[in-house]
Amino acid sequence: EFALFLQHAKETSEARLDLLSCLIAPVQRIPRYRLLLGDILKRTDEGSADRAHIDAVYRSVSDLAERVNGDMRRQENFQRQLQLQRAFVGNIANIASYDRTLVRDGQLLKRVRYGSSKPRWFFLFNDCLIYAKTVQVPSVGVIETYEGHLFSLCRFLSHVSARNAPHEGD
Repeated sequence: EFALFLQHAKETSEARLDLLSCLIAPVQRIPRYRLLLGDILKRTDEGSADRAHIDAVYRSVSDLAERVNGDMRRQENFQRQLQLQRAFVGNIANIASYDRTLVRDGQLLKRVRYGSSKPRWFFLFNDCLIYAKTVQVPSVGVIETYEGHLFSLCRFLSHVSARNAPHEGD
C-alpha cells in the first residue's frame, strides 16, 4: 500500500522525484551553502560588522559538511562489508562492523607446484586480513562467492618481523 502511494506521488508530482531523491536533497544542499557562504565571505569587507557572523556560520556549515561526508563514507564502507559478508560461505561470519574499515581488496596469484598459479582474494581491513578463494555454490549462483580464513592483524602482526631490504647497488 505504501509502495503504491510512493509510486502515485512520484507520477503526480511536478518534479517527478521519488522518495530517496527527496530525502537526499537537503544533504546535497550543504556543500552549496558552504560555497555560497565562502563566496559571501570573500566579498565582505574585513571591517564589516557582519563578517564575524558570516565567518562563524561558514565554519559551522563547513564542519557539518565534513561530518556528513564522513558519515556517508562510513555508511558506504559498512554496506561494502555487508556485501562481502553475504558473499562468504563457510567459517567467515560477522565481517560487517562500523568500527571496521576496508582498507584495500584485490586479487593476488598464489604460486603452486610446477610453476602454475591460482588466484586468491585478499581483503585488508584496519583490524584483520581475509584470505579467500572463489568457489561455485550451485544453490546461490553468485559469481563472487568466497571461502576463506580471517586473520586478526594484532595476532598476525605479532608474528611478523621486518628487516631493511638492501638497496640496489649495496
